[in-house]
Amino acid sequence: GKMTNRGAGIYALNGKGGQQRLKKRFSGQERQALHLKIVDLLLKEYPEEEAKPQVLAPHLLHTRNDITRCRWLVQAGDLYLKVYKNEEAFQCYNKVLQDLDAVQGKDACILYADTAVKYSKVCTAKHDTRKNLEMLNQGFARAKKWDHLHASALLEMHIAKFEWLRSDYPKALEHYESGWKLANELGDPALIRSATTFS
Repeated sequence: GKMTNRGAGIYALNGKGGQQRLKKRFSGQERQALHLKIVDLLLKEYPEEEAKPQVLAPHLLHTRNDITRCRWLVQAGDLYLKVYKNEEAFQCYNKVLQDLDAVQGKDACILYADTAVKYSKVCTAKHDTRKNLEMLNQGFARAKKWDHLHASALLEMHIAKFEWLRSDYPKALEHYESGWKLANELGDPALIRSATTFS
């Protein structure tokens, strides 16, 4: 494909064929480094507007992200969810959970737990139930470690949902009852409303 000038200092390749051929010239590591440079540039130069997380997301999905960049991905997932783009939201939340998997500390654990709740809401039967449960259980453990009780209650409910899908009814009931009890103890009306969607 040919390069075209789209404005002051802006050039683009015409057609997907040229873009695909150019992509093949770079190794996976080089592509990741380019995505990271693009993210850094967009963070500095792109105007602060609602669409910014979605502009960043296609690049963040191809980089290893710290907590700050993970927050951008969560925002992008939330925006996708608002317009019913569940698969795009799932990809954002899933990437956050992968990137924070080995990161410890209160901020990382709370972000992981909150994202695990969102992740569970967009999971469907086509996604790996065993993997979903692993992520939810890790989210629950992290929420519990830092007394993040709101997320703990919701994660118990979501774990119950996936145990039910696996036909482990006693375990599902145990998690459901534990989550429901905690939600009622906290007395948060919004949390109780969320919890009743599982009943």
